[in-house]
Amino acid sequence: MLKQGDFIAGFSEYEWRRKHEHFIKRNFSQSLWDGSNFLGKTLLVYTEQGLGDSIQFIRYIPLVKKLGGLVIVECNKAGLKLLFTTVSEIDELFVIGEKLPDFDLQIPLMSLPRIFQTTPETIPAEIPYLSVPKSIDFPIPFAPEKNLKVGICWQTKTSSISGTSQVRSCPVEYLQEIINIDTVNFYILQKEVFQTDLEWLNSQTKIHNNGSSFNDLTDTAAAIKQLDLVITIDTVIAYLAGALGKPVWVMLNFDSDWHWLTDRKYSPWYPTMRLFRQSKIGDWDSVSKQVKENLENLLDNNSPTNKTSEKKGIKLSEESITKALAQNKSGKHHKNTTLSTFITSQKNLQTKTSTFEIMKIIAIGWPLNPITGWGIYGINLTLQLLKNPEYQPLLLTPPSIQPGMLNPLHQALLNPAFDAQKNLQNQLKNHQGKNINFNLPILQALGSNFSVSNNIVGTKNIGIIFSENTQFTSEQINRSKAYDLIITGSTWNTKILESNGIKPVQKVLQGIDQTIFHPAPKSNIFGDRFVIFSGGKLEYRKGQDIVIAAFKIFQKRYPEALLITAWHNFWPQFMVGIEQTGNVVGLPKISQNKRLQITQWLLENDIPSNAVIDVGPIPNYMVGQILREADVAVFTNRCEGGTNLVAMESLACGIPTIISANTGHLDIINNSHCYALNNQNPVKPTPQFPGIDGWGESDVEEVVEMLEKVYFDREDAQLRSKTAVSFMKDLTWEKQIQRLLFVLQNVI
Repeated sequence: MLKQGDFIAGFSEYEWRRKHEHFIKRNFSQSLWDGSNFLGKTLLVYTEQGLGDSIQFIRYIPLVKKLGGLVIVECNKAGLKLLFTTVSEIDELFVIGEKLPDFDLQIPLMSLPRIFQTTPETIPAEIPYLSVPKSIDFPIPFAPEKNLKVGICWQTKTSSISGTSQVRSCPVEYLQEIINIDTVNFYILQKEVFQTDLEWLNSQTKIHNNGSSFNDLTDTAAAIKQLDLVITIDTVIAYLAGALGKPVWVMLNFDSDWHWLTDRKYSPWYPTMRLFRQSKIGDWDSVSKQVKENLENLLDNNSPTNKTSEKKGIKLSEESITKALAQNKSGKHHKNTTLSTFITSQKNLQTKTSTFEIMKIIAIGWPLNPITGWGIYGINLTLQLLKNPEYQPLLLTPPSIQPGMLNPLHQALLNPAFDAQKNLQNQLKNHQGKNINFNLPILQALGSNFSVSNNIVGTKNIGIIFSENTQFTSEQINRSKAYDLIITGSTWNTKILESNGIKPVQKVLQGIDQTIFHPAPKSNIFGDRFVIFSGGKLEYRKGQDIVIAAFKIFQKRYPEALLITAWHNFWPQFMVGIEQTGNVVGLPKISQNKRLQITQWLLENDIPSNAVIDVGPIPNYMVGQILREADVAVFTNRCEGGTNLVAMESLACGIPTIISANTGHLDIINNSHCYALNNQNPVKPTPQFPGIDGWGESDVEEVVEMLEKVYFDREDAQLRSKTAVSFMKDLTWEKQIQRLLFVLQNVI
């Protein structure tokens, strides 16, 4: 099951290993940890199997730490202790046999994937998660600057008792062709080399035998960090290089271990890893030829230092480079920049010869806006690209930002990008209605039918989608094929697209701005009132009618309840369906200034005017102040193509948050940090939303029940909130845009 990628069932069954005769049983009297919050307690996590297993699964410790108090780790191999000191979330480290301090709970390390309900899509794969201890200094032999530095490992330990040791090892003669490649220096990473192999290797001038000098894994790690690439068989070297974030190619035997799954060229556990598999038992010949071919291709591409993980730069003419650097690096924007700086055609792509690599410019194809989800995504994407010295954003459409609606500091940072966009827009006037080709990669905001709002095409076209639709026509599926990659906003969205044969698809979640969304004291302007927050676009799929129905019941029981709504909708047609659920009467009217008359609508639905405050659409930088006044936030969404930005922001502020357990919400739900609405009933389709597979209708009574849980047990609510704040620290815009850029590097 694990090898086939069925991790939920596989890791559950994997618990049977503890009954195996070779499993070293630990007779602890302390309870086995069940994954619940353990604040104020001490948890022992102990390693149990090989070095590679321990290195692979130590990645879970940061997730463990978010749920509780002290985390102590006991290593069953002495060589792990110093290496694991680089995991900052470990409070204390021990080697088996050393006296342990008192602890309250215990769990073996390899049970953590089961605890966290890991799937291939939810693997905690942020790298590097290990580093070289500062005390370790292991310089490797010099290589000419133009040469690629490659670490190699072709055999397991000669003393290994593993039954798979021999079949995992690659006979050294298969390395002959690889080692003879010019402009590559090789560094042996294995500690032991057969004498017959050593005699042959000693005759090679560009092979350095580092391994014999290694004292422990930290020396190996220090050597790996200085390399451009590691080529290895399935041994601890593969796991270590992957954990360090180093590009690593793994040569696998035919019946490889479950860690590597089946029929995959890349490992979901290690983003910088490539897998080269035998096509039949013992076929190292084809594997070595694949490795040689890829290594030669790597050299032909003439990539910079970290060659396997760097993306190719965007090629522009010398004239284009001068103008782009003037605009994007200095912040000075030449009014006479020609359209050919960015626009090209297939013909002049082929005829331009005077080119070289410059800063990577990424075009963004939707308008920035401080109120809508897409607009907030665009603002934070642009800010992060401006902050990254390797990238610059180019805005293809004018921002939709009214005066005073943007954080003044962000406004100042974004002004150069806005000026460049105005300049570009002036030049595009003569091309209205025409298809325009840009000599740049373009990120496009895709509608649920894969449509875009412009007629611009790039050298690489990447679509970003938060689709709630689950039924696609053949025409829509064909439209999706225009994109080199589609980025989705949730695991659910990814599965929906893949089940319709749409590929390639990659999930990257949204983020939050921690400078805005963080815990802080309330102003207490509402005194003793119990404040409930509900935000988002008012529409059928967002389920605000369920919030209204639940609040009516709750407010009658607890008259001090106050509902703060931040609802808006610039597309009223999507509200249709709310009035047909039986939860509310009618729809809100729209005033002359196009604002929804929420208070009047709620009054018509028997909610007293003094029990509601409607703040309407507000700029994102002000949302944190409003959220922090709430005692609880409620999100009864029937569907989210993404993870729900406002719900993420609520969690980050430390607000007790009630969330429907369906679709994109599932990526941010955990009973330790929020209140999940698990009773999800079938949803009726509407003309706007005909495809509703996987959607869920929250139960009004369960919403009321959760509100009462928060109301009566503030201590538990506070505990969950603290855990939520810790959880959200890994979902900042900074980290998520870094993840996005990592995904894009193989495309652009």
